Amino acid sequence: MRKNNALYIILFCVIISLVSCRVANDKIDNSQDGLENIPTLNPVHSITSINEDMMIQKPYDKDLSERVSLIFHNAEYTILCYSSSLNEYGYRSFIIRYKQGIIDGKIIFEEHTRSNEYSVGLMNYDFSLHTEAIYSDIEFAGKNQAIIKSDDGYGVLDFKNGVLIPCEFKHKPILINNYIVVPVDETRFEETYFIHNRSDGKFLYLLEKKYSETESNEYIIVKSNGQEENITDISQYIPDTLTLLPFKDKKTGYYGYKNKFNDIVIDSLYLYADIFHENRARVLLGNKWGFINTDGGLVISCIYDEVSSFNNGIARVVYDNQRIFIDVEGKTVEYFDYFIIKQFSEGLAPAILKQDDHWKYVNEYGDVAFNGFYSKAGEFSHGLAPVMSVNPVVYGPGKNYYYIDTEGVPVFGPLIFHEAYKLNEEGYGFAWSMGSEQRFNENTGSDYSVTAYKYYVIISRTN
Repeated sequence: MRKNNALYIILFCVIISLVSCRVANDKIDNSQDGLENIPTLNPVHSITSINEDMMIQKPYDKDLSERVSLIFHNAEYTILCYSSSLNEYGYRSFIIRYKQGIIDGKIIFEEHTRSNEYSVGLMNYDFSLHTEAIYSDIEFAGKNQAIIKSDDGYGVLDFKNGVLIPCEFKHKPILINNYIVVPVDETRFEETYFIHNRSDGKFLYLLEKKYSETESNEYIIVKSNGQEENITDISQYIPDTLTLLPFKDKKTGYYGYKNKFNDIVIDSLYLYADIFHENRARVLLGNKWGFINTDGGLVISCIYDEVSSFNNGIARVVYDNQRIFIDVEGKTVEYFDYFIIKQFSEGLAPAILKQDDHWKYVNEYGDVAFNGFYSKAGEFSHGLAPVMSVNPVVYGPGKNYYYIDTEGVPVFGPLIFHEAYKLNEEGYGFAWSMGSEQRFNENTGSDYSVTAYKYYVIISRTN
């Protein structure tokens, strides 16, 4: 009897072991399937469940700076992560200005002191240091340049050649095409500017603008040899000055447009005027909206109750309580049946259908492109779009972003972010998340956790 009991016990243990192995194998298989096929509508994996074999698909041959780690790397995309935690005093000593994006491969960051004062510097796209944090502010200006500010004033920094103009001017420079225009002095009757070469910062000439109440404003160029020259068209000397910006007339309260040298180009006729998009600007005349062109001509009559700016040749308008879409000539686009639609890019646009309350993606024919819906949806760039899950998975409601491709498939495995942003034209995108970091307390001899901020740079090589 005891032998039989022993046999039963052995058989039972063998069966349990086999079942356990099968269950364990099933769990492993399901986990791998989940990493490769994350559900579009409900991404359930957290950042802690990364399968390195799937995320790092090829060798990465570049050196990484301190606190930087490689998260994802294949033939098309790379993701680098910079981890920054609270310091010993309990505040953030390092902050990346992710909302300003990555311009010309550069990132603006802040170093904070205990008194909550901070200085500003530049990093490269891979989080390596470019410019020490010695400025009070930095503003991207395009063409591998930035406007810098210190306690002594404004200057211009070139990312390749260093400081072109030291921080010694009271007024912020204006960078236009190949020129650096530095406002020097302004009175009721005239303005004075120093004009520098944008490539090397060398002084070219002094520009005086004299106001006239009866005629066009007069411009005088004073060259380095003292020779003066009167000009009537400033755009011949400094192109792109004709870029129009809306302004409000202080006397009448109406809006018009000026160029970058404050010359009135379009008279103030409107209750409101917006900036130009695709050579069209929305204007409010009476209580109705329409559109003007850069010559000031009313190309689409002011007959609408609401209008959006043009994106890819299409604007959303409300006419007679009906929401419709029009092209740049004011003709109705019939096939769009959506409550909201964003800009088309790579053949797709985020849209909310009239009968829905979630975002979907539609193609240029107005058809839903793939089966997926989201709380938020960004525009596609370099084959990726940031979307936010409709379900609170990791960070809670409204804080679960991930990237999809043009077929609606999540791209970076289990990665879910607190926020994620569209990739820019250069192929760089930002995302960030919050987590924790372990530290050792020498006084108590034990570990403790502090809040950590993780900044991610998504790098595309698709173009």
